[in-house]
Amino acid sequence: MYEDDTLPEEGKSFVFLAYAQDDGSLLVSGPNSNEYVEGIKQDVTSEKMEKGKASLNEEATEVVSEYENAYENEIPTDRDRSESEFDKEQ
Repeated sequence: MYEDDTLPEEGKSFVFLAYAQDDGSLLVSGPNSNEYVEGIKQDVTSEKMEKGKASLNEEATEVVSEYENAYENEIPTDRDRSESEFDKEQ
């Protein structure tokens, strides 16, 4: 493990940051590869959040919004990119 990194714990919710690999798998590695998000119930999914069927507390909303904003405002680089089998179709 990297310094200041944490292992996910069963029953808690995390935001994971992953790199798509050439074979379609995801690589989760390195410092800050996951962040604990307090206040998300275990049955909450992104689909339920999108449809308004699940709500988050203020802290959880801030964390999720921060990562959504980073994704939407990504600064492209010239590195080769792979697509994951989990990539959301746009």
